[in-house]
Amino acid sequence: RDALHRQAMELGSDALVEVYDFPTGRGFRALRPIKKGEVYLKVPLEQCWSADKAREQCKELSKLKGLQTPDEDVMALHLLLERARGAAGWNALHIDALPKTFDMLAHWSQDELAELGDPELETTAKRLSAQVRGDFAAILRAAEEAGCASLLQDAGVDVDSYLWAKSVLWSRCVDFSRDLFDALGKPLPAGKEHKRLLVPGFDMANHDPRLAGTGRTHTVLEDGSVALVTSVDYDAGDEVCIFYERADSNRLLLWYGFVLEDNPFDAAHIRLPVDPQLGQRLEKLGAVMEPDSAAQAFARCKM
Repeated sequence: RDALHRQAMELGSDALVEVYDFPTGRGFRALRPIKKGEVYLKVPLEQCWSADKAREQCKELSKLKGLQTPDEDVMALHLLLERARGAAGWNALHIDALPKTFDMLAHWSQDELAELGDPELETTAKRLSAQVRGDFAAILRAAEEAGCASLLQDAGVDVDSYLWAKSVLWSRCVDFSRDLFDALGKPLPAGKEHKRLLVPGFDMANHDPRLAGTGRTHTVLEDGSVALVTSVDYDAGDEVCIFYERADSNRLLLWYGFVLEDNPFDAAHIRLPVDPQLGQRLEKLGAVMEPDSAAQAFARCKM
């Protein structure tokens, strides 16, 4: 109940939804009928986590060079540095509402991964875990070279907490496209096609694959706030959802830590031998190539 109270405070008085525990999990419940296209939750941009905000609030993070995923890594470190400050940390209310643990595959043990019965997914998960360890090692080297290793040590930053922070970002960030900021006269830097934000409150919205193709579920308003907007009509008491992406169950489990009982994006996979010279063309059509030899390759695709 305390967590629900904190999250309700976080939503603001003008929100058209409340945080509610549905039988399927915690999400947003409509306080009144909401028509398609209505803004039901908005948050000032300055309250959002971003790579720019991380570098602005912690100058030491700007000194880190040679990171594998620079923007994501400084956001993850910013989360951990503020979490270490407790109630005095920036966005402390939001940090307190974040999950303490995650069930994404990067957190699974070797034995648990083996129980999946899917060697390809198991291999992908192991590669992701290895990548996390490699990325963290790069952070430690960068911090040592920048003379700020003690900053991370004093905050208790280690590979496990780094994985937690990365999991927060993987499962809860929202990408806002360049055109939204162009329309406000606030263009993104050259080469940036989107701005990734961790928005307090937005991360309580659950995924509904049925919303695919119904319209945008998040936007940027003229006053500089970021907002959630409905792409369909909802009645009072309905769960109000957003659309994450066109993800099958394997992708949902890998990056979000859940699966859906009825997922329209699930499909059977087939593996066929093909001419290696056709590989580039098949990849453009969505196939995944598996080189076998100079004379033969295999392509995996959905059906």
